[in-house]
Amino acid sequence: MPDFTLTVAICTHNRPEDLAECLDALYAQDLSGIQLIVVDSASRKDAQQAIVRATAGRANLQLIRLESPGLSAARNAAVEASVAPWLAFLDDDAIAAPDWVMQAKRLTALASPVCAVIGGRVDPLYSSGAVPEIGRRWSQLLSLIQDEGEDESNSGRKAVCGANVIFRRSPVKRIGSFPGELGRIGNVLLSGEEKLVIERLCEAGCQILYSDLLCVRHKIPKERLKREWAARRAYWDGVTDQKIRRLMRRPVSILTVAKIVAAIPLLGVLAPSRSPAHEFFIRFWYNVGCIRELLFPVRLHSSLLASNAPKPI
Repeated sequence: MPDFTLTVAICTHNRPEDLAECLDALYAQDLSGIQLIVVDSASRKDAQQAIVRATAGRANLQLIRLESPGLSAARNAAVEASVAPWLAFLDDDAIAAPDWVMQAKRLTALASPVCAVIGGRVDPLYSSGAVPEIGRRWSQLLSLIQDEGEDESNSGRKAVCGANVIFRRSPVKRIGSFPGELGRIGNVLLSGEEKLVIERLCEAGCQILYSDLLCVRHKIPKERLKREWAARRAYWDGVTDQKIRRLMRRPVSILTVAKIVAAIPLLGVLAPSRSPAHEFFIRFWYNVGCIRELLFPVRLHSSLLASNAPKPI
């Protein structure tokens, strides 16, 4: 078996064309010492066949097929299949910069022994070409991270995105890997699986290294620039954060619940505002998601999951 120093894993679901572009960007670079893993998370039959074609003949690449969808399950399959000390995750619709592999090798080689997470920059690649007028909260929902520089932190709140992140594999396995209660399942916009892992690693004394030189461009489809998508994504973000709170066993006070409930009517009145600086409608739907999860926790792995979210106006 080759002496791999880094595994790059790409979890994919029904997006073979995006996967092929993602792989092309990586295979244009020096992949010596790199193991590639593609996890097909229960793609439909035609997409499954296209994924097989997109991965065929590529050196040091292992294709894994899962019969049930779920991003956490796909990430955990990659953790188990990886043989390198470091494991990177790239979204299937992310295009790695031409020096991404070089930067990944440099950062993992220089990382301190307590560093367990390396996060990178995520720039947008808008399908329309034009830069839309969106605010900070909408950018966060799009998983865009554009901090400048390079620094190390022991805070689980450091901006790191699962579209472009590297984990030290052994501590991830020690804390139990990615939770099945979180992560995308089909079209449901639940997330937070990597966020919970990072918070648990920081709680265990690990640190996070961020570098803007480890950069990818993340494809942003037109539908994600519609208020309806942002509202739905914000709702599930609220659900996600409360699930993380529960999994981290952090209590929630009655006062906190009261504040969230009290804010909803005011934000509802302000929601029609088109100001990208405030994005009241995002805050409104986020609070609705928080309250929904606090009072009536969403049950996962149900065929009715997609209908659980209210339909934003």
